[in-house]
Amino acid sequence: MIPSQLPTFIDVVKQGSFSAASRKLGVSPAAISKSISQLEKVLNQRLFHRSTHALTLTIEGKQLFDRTVDLVEALDENVCLSMDASTEMRGEIKINLPVHFGQTIVYPKLLEFMQLHPEVVLDVHFDDKAHDLIENGFDLGVGNRINEDSRLIARPYYDLQLLYVCAKSYLDKHGEPLTPNDLQDHQCINYRSPTTGRINPWTFVEGEKVSQFTLESKLVVNNPNSAYLAAAAGFGITLVAQSYLEEDGCNLVSVLDDFKPPSAPVWLYYPSRSYMPMRVKALIDYLLERS
Repeated sequence: MIPSQLPTFIDVVKQGSFSAASRKLGVSPAAISKSISQLEKVLNQRLFHRSTHALTLTIEGKQLFDRTVDLVEALDENVCLSMDASTEMRGEIKINLPVHFGQTIVYPKLLEFMQLHPEVVLDVHFDDKAHDLIENGFDLGVGNRINEDSRLIARPYYDLQLLYVCAKSYLDKHGEPLTPNDLQDHQCINYRSPTTGRINPWTFVEGEKVSQFTLESKLVVNNPNSAYLAAAAGFGITLVAQSYLEEDGCNLVSVLDDFKPPSAPVWLYYPSRSYMPMRVKALIDYLLERS
């Protein structure tokens, strides 16, 4: 047990009198005297010899001061450091990002942020699986699927457009599907969610009509980049983010554009607004301003 009056006792010893300690702490001399009396009562020891002209330590008071002054000052310093860490742009931020979207869309902005704030340390994890942020100690996450948790705050970050794509060489060999039903005669590359373990159905939108079904496939992957690589190699048709088509150049082409699925929201999410360190709040603001 650490008596709450102990820091006051140490200040009195350092200042040499109740009145000097009261001026330093911004309280009345009577309040200082009361605090010391309470400490003496807790310890059942007299700590000072009091007279009208002088204030001196008893043997027990000197022993208490010698044993505690360094410890209390170290504790005070560490508390101050903790308070500074919440208001200064320094320290670590642990972030979870999906692999391709994180590397192409978010990661460049994280590097920009680090250049602006060189004392911030980023611990970036790339994983397409939706993790529990609180359980895994993440300060921030990005994704289109998050664990349902009332403790999380989710902010809209990006509209992700998915497209059905294949290589030009595949079209030259197998022809172009004109409707979703035509896909039954084509090679399709399916994606298994690393979070749910289920194969994602393909969504088709025609006007106000929305349909979903899962096609048979000789290839199932649990990573969007693997689906892209197979499509680019001419293996078949798959569903990937539009950014893959933009990066690919001229090898990939989109098909079934009249039936493409609606854009999917990507969220930026974090555990709580309460007591959020300044560095985390600044990074969230930076990403949202540049989304």
